[in-house]
Amino acid sequence: MNFIKNNIVGGEYLISEKGKHSVEMMVGDLILMLGKANRELYELRNRVDYLENLLQKPVIKSSPDSTLNLEREMAQ
Repeated sequence: MNFIKNNIVGGEYLISEKGKHSVEMMVGDLILMLGKANRELYELRNRVDYLENLLQKPVIKSSPDSTLNLEREMAQ
């Protein structure tokens, strides 16, 4: 089994090629998960901003038409 020197924060360690590949795969998976979480967080922020804007609009006397319009706005 071949070992290579690998610099890791805090020191230098010997690691096998197979182990290095596994670590690289795990890091890649973590980066993908962080990217997905970041996109979801961005979408949630947009939804919160949208709802805050809706709350700041003046309230108009409720009628069936205005309720339908509000439901349409929320669906978008």
